[in-house]
Amino acid sequence: MSRSLDRIRAFAKNHSLPLRAAIGLLVLVASLAVFIASQRVPPVRAGVVDARLELAAGEVRLVEAGKASTVISGAPLPAGAELATGTGARALVRLSDGSSLFLRGDATVRLQPDGAEIVAGEVWLDAPPSERGGLKHKAGDATIAAADAGLSIRRVGAEVVVVVTRGLAVLTSPGGRVEVSAGEQAQASGNDKPKMSPVLFWDDWTGGMGDGRPLAGAGSGAGRIYGVSPGLPGEKAKVLEVSRQSVRAVIREGLAETEVDQTFGNPGGGVLEGWYWFSVPERAIVTSFAVETNGVLVEGEVTERKEAAARYATAVATGHSPALLEWVDGRTYRSRIYPIPASGARRVVLRYLEVLPSQGGKLEYLYPMRGEDPARIGEFSLEVDLGVAGSKMRIASLADAVVEDGGRRVTMRRSGYLPRADFQLEATPIEPQQRAALTVARFAAGADRADYVMARYVPDIDWAAVPAPPGDVAVVVDTSASGDEAVRQQKAAAAEAILRALSQKDRFVLIAIDSAPTVLWPKEGLAEATDKEIAAALARLAEHSSGGATDLGAFFDAALGRLHGTEQPAVVYIGDGLPTSGEVSGDRLAERLRRSLSTSRARLFTVAVGSQSNVGLLRELARQGGGQSFRIDRMETATSEVLRLASAIKTPTITELSIDLGAGLDEAMLTASGKVSRGEEVLLFARTHHALPAEATVKGRVGGKDFAKSYPITLAQGTSTSLVPRLWAAEKVRRLLGEVTDPEEQRGKIVEVGLEYGLMTPFTSILALESEAAYARQGIRRRSSPLRGVRLTALDARTERALMDAALNPAPAVAMGCSLRKEEAPSESVAAVPAPLVVDDKPMDGPNQTPPATVMATATPTEPEPAENALSPAKPAPGGGGGAFRGNAQREELDGQEIAGKRSMVTGSANEEQPAIDKAKGRAPEAPPPPPMATSTSQFEATKKLAEGTTPRVPPPPVTSPVTPCSDVARRPLADRIVMWSKRLRGELDGKTLVSRYQAARGACEIPDWRAEQALLDLLQRKARTEDAVTTLLAHFEPVPDTRAYVAQAILRRTVDPRIAASVRRTLFGEKIAWDQVDAELAAIDGVDAKLAKLRERMLVAPGDPQGELRVVRLLAEAGKKDDALAQGRRLRDRGFMSPDLALALGDVLAAQGFQDEALRTYSEIVEFDAQSPESRRLLGDVFLRNAWYGAAYRQYKTLTDLPTADAPSFLRLALAAAGSGRVDEALRLERQVASAEGTPGPRDPRLWARLWAAAHLARLLEGEGKPVEPGLAEGLSRKLKELSLFSGPSALAVLTWEDLDTTLGLVGKQGEGEATLAELSDAASIGISAVELPLGDEARLVFLARFRKASPGREVPVALHLIAWDGKAFRVTIRKAKLGVKDMEVSLPSFNPGL
Repeated sequence: MSRSLDRIRAFAKNHSLPLRAAIGLLVLVASLAVFIASQRVPPVRAGVVDARLELAAGEVRLVEAGKASTVISGAPLPAGAELATGTGARALVRLSDGSSLFLRGDATVRLQPDGAEIVAGEVWLDAPPSERGGLKHKAGDATIAAADAGLSIRRVGAEVVVVVTRGLAVLTSPGGRVEVSAGEQAQASGNDKPKMSPVLFWDDWTGGMGDGRPLAGAGSGAGRIYGVSPGLPGEKAKVLEVSRQSVRAVIREGLAETEVDQTFGNPGGGVLEGWYWFSVPERAIVTSFAVETNGVLVEGEVTERKEAAARYATAVATGHSPALLEWVDGRTYRSRIYPIPASGARRVVLRYLEVLPSQGGKLEYLYPMRGEDPARIGEFSLEVDLGVAGSKMRIASLADAVVEDGGRRVTMRRSGYLPRADFQLEATPIEPQQRAALTVARFAAGADRADYVMARYVPDIDWAAVPAPPGDVAVVVDTSASGDEAVRQQKAAAAEAILRALSQKDRFVLIAIDSAPTVLWPKEGLAEATDKEIAAALARLAEHSSGGATDLGAFFDAALGRLHGTEQPAVVYIGDGLPTSGEVSGDRLAERLRRSLSTSRARLFTVAVGSQSNVGLLRELARQGGGQSFRIDRMETATSEVLRLASAIKTPTITELSIDLGAGLDEAMLTASGKVSRGEEVLLFARTHHALPAEATVKGRVGGKDFAKSYPITLAQGTSTSLVPRLWAAEKVRRLLGEVTDPEEQRGKIVEVGLEYGLMTPFTSILALESEAAYARQGIRRRSSPLRGVRLTALDARTERALMDAALNPAPAVAMGCSLRKEEAPSESVAAVPAPLVVDDKPMDGPNQTPPATVMATATPTEPEPAENALSPAKPAPGGGGGAFRGNAQREELDGQEIAGKRSMVTGSANEEQPAIDKAKGRAPEAPPPPPMATSTSQFEATKKLAEGTTPRVPPPPVTSPVTPCSDVARRPLADRIVMWSKRLRGELDGKTLVSRYQAARGACEIPDWRAEQALLDLLQRKARTEDAVTTLLAHFEPVPDTRAYVAQAILRRTVDPRIAASVRRTLFGEKIAWDQVDAELAAIDGVDAKLAKLRERMLVAPGDPQGELRVVRLLAEAGKKDDALAQGRRLRDRGFMSPDLALALGDVLAAQGFQDEALRTYSEIVEFDAQSPESRRLLGDVFLRNAWYGAAYRQYKTLTDLPTADAPSFLRLALAAAGSGRVDEALRLERQVASAEGTPGPRDPRLWARLWAAAHLARLLEGEGKPVEPGLAEGLSRKLKELSLFSGPSALAVLTWEDLDTTLGLVGKQGEGEATLAELSDAASIGISAVELPLGDEARLVFLARFRKASPGREVPVALHLIAWDGKAFRVTIRKAKLGVKDMEVSLPSFNPGL
């Protein structure tokens, strides 16, 4: 060893210089390697996505790198690509600066980084305001620049024409530069100087964009927070600035969880309560919500909604810093955050989960940021974590985005950022991958619980080979009486835009729906979508007046009948989705839709029009019908929504789709009802105790051909598997909400699912407190369950690897079904639930600051209980404590101890605006009473002066300062406000409460204009169900006559209660005319003309009183002046005095003239404005029944029997309509159901009524209308007659029936000159029957009469007498019919004894 060392020393001594150089070199290389390894890989620019194809209708082609392909809505558009539309097609492109290009048919544009080049054709440019000057667009040699403007650009060869309808544009060409203002056009050609001229008329081909309405579309990714000053009544809610916003999205296996971390600042000098509004993308689910307090970010807890509201109030009152997130409408959520300190800030973190669509292995992610009024963000950052998969993909995004970590992350950072465009990312595999069309994920629930299964199917169809489907469309417009003129115009505009979006190769039919469907155009088949045919159809729509009830279920058959035999038809409904006739509940409508579509390939699309439309119902019907739902609540949104609709209609679609995963699935839910379009993905959620088969089978039809494919089932392994239960639960909640009209019917089930799976629902909220100790003090249990899955945004590399390892080595139960051992729990590594994310491990043990004296609740995130009056005075706390809670935020005791001296007042609740606090007394004052009701004397004087042509002196409306701060709701769109108002008005409310709700909304600045006030007044008048409530409500508005008149007319329009109608008339017109006395005077006058003269004389005392006008209509009809009667009634209707009485009068006139369809529409308005009223429904059915319109009567009675208040007479009415329609067997079954129900014996026993009507119906069948009855049938009918137990021995039963149930008749027997004494079997006149039992043989000795027991109705009334004789062996049936005339009080029925 020593010898070797000596040799080395000798070598080093002899070669010292080279050796030192070599060692130095090695050290340098090693140092360099260490340096390089320590350096981060610099970010690189992502491929630029300059634009996004938001909508494509018809043939839209993209040419990129010399390759042409057909594209669909949602496709990213790279720089340098060309986009072209075919004949009749349309395309809407959103550019990087937020501007929009709308391409007409036969147009071509080339997309460039600094703008677009119009190659040929005509486009519409909608340019938003821009701080950077906006993009510059080229058209030949001309350049067009615009900001905050709307303009049309048309290029034909070298000629360019620019027409500006909004704002200002600058056109620059080789010949010069001109500024083009709104109402002007410029024409440039070659080197010539541009020519300017005013626009005399421009044919707006855009469908309304030229009317100064920019393309709408609010972003949903950026939340907005409003600050409300608790101690400053009347001050408007402030929009707080966003000082920082950090967005992080983690994408794994086609699932994306997005975390939005926002910090809002309060620049003012006072403490604010924050109201945070946030919307998420369609079908996304909110997974968590956290709020930071004193540096601690604590996750919220999903809690039952009302309990959460009460806990929030408790936390505020005891000096803590809570937050409460609540459901608004499924996409929009609202949170209360208290406090936001003066010159301070609060941080909120919200996360949501969504399933990302995938086509051909391409991944697309969109974070919506643009909005109509975007808020500036101080510091903005966005990161998309693609994981390992990102390193194998080619990534394209916005120009500001960069790719980091070799493709694993895409980031974007901006300061002072004003978002104008959405963030979009497209990731394409570098090497082509064959992604399975069908993937299946299975989560083992463990123990004896069923596993959760999610199958994702992306059709592996060669869409390029599928021929473009023709657009065969049935456009159905709701023309019922509901809605004002603005809503009717929106419907007409939407219909026109849809028809004009069709190409000439397409076909259509236009249908109006109210009380019944009416095909407007064409008369037969389908019309070609030419300009001429469309114009003719729109003309017919304009001629078709609005009126009647809304029978949504009736249009299915009419539309599908015209579309029968077409390959890919579509039905488009345009209306408010408020059924008032036929099937009025969501589940029954869905059932009828499924039945109608079971043999049709048609898809149903719905367009909700108006701020009060039933969006939820229309969305569910569209889902059931395999289509999509759209919404138009403002004219500004019409164009973009119609374009989306046209795009969906023209997209190639698979119909008759079915996915078979074996017979062992339970609670299977498919997101598409048998139809899926190109670019869409179908998800199937289910639970199972069994192993899945080796293969899954998918069947369907596309391009006119059936197909069937089998796919091997390979269970997906990854972190996203743990989220399958939560996604299943979210779909379950959607189904529960879609099954019913009122979500309250499913409240219990929804709460159970929401709490178990950690979901936001209409009945669960997320309550965030400042520490874990605060939860413990409030007694709130912190839940965690493997069924909630992992939080993707909380994963680190080590945890993700562990989850992947666990997924790659699953327990046998994952693949084979449920575990056989009950004690076996699901693997924690597979479904780990991250602990609440905290910044500081030390929880806060106490309140962070002294609570304010008052915290004003300025809006309503939750519905008040019906039995509660949220505006009633607060009760003092027990033991003399000065605190109290009111409304739903009730007083709570912490750990059973009263916190005397520390608890402060919370005026208001999570429900209602409250009066200011009386600090001296420590309690809230009572709400001010409504103004006293005017006396009849004062009303008489006012009306008298009005009749004399002078203006009565009306006291001015009281000027009162708001007693609450302006609420956050006041800053929201009207549609959101209506949702909140509806929640406040749930339950049965008295007049004082209705007035207080109105005052609260006005005091909180929520009704700044008539449009908003009208919407609230409509809600209020519908809740006024008693005479006292109506009187109180109208008395409150006495100082504002126009408002009072509007409310009064709305009540008259819907009520059939004579007491309420009389109360309204007294309020409006006083009691100047005793109409009963007038009727007596008119009855004593001979001649209709004399009666009219007398009536008009009496009406001079009360001009305009609809009671007088109604009598004029009836007298004109009696005089045979039908046209004058109709004109008079329509004038009264146009004045807003349409009422059930007027509808009856006008309907009678129309029916008498033989105009059945128009009479049906007019009559049906009885229920149009009060669809839930059993009295209105019963009245309308009775009107149809007396006119022998049995089908229409049946639909009304069917709806009546579906109501919770249905009674036995309602089912008997349904039986009468069924029998009149020829369905006697159904009638007999209904009568048997009533006869076998529980009841009290006696003359008013509905069970006896049912047996009598059944005897009449059986008698008609036995009589056979004079024709012999087949012996076997006669035997069966006789047996059924015996089973009625109406004959105790040989005897005769005489049964008089009539179908005019508004009349009261009795059966009278005469023998010689005197009347025989007959004993009525039952007091059943209200159901159209009078019956007597006679000794056998007496029936031949008597002459029977039908006699009115009350005044004649003034119309003909048909009657029928059924004589059923039983001799102990057989039945003998004889039927006689007669008719009481208009002036008759009785009619003699043909004798049963020819000798009499």
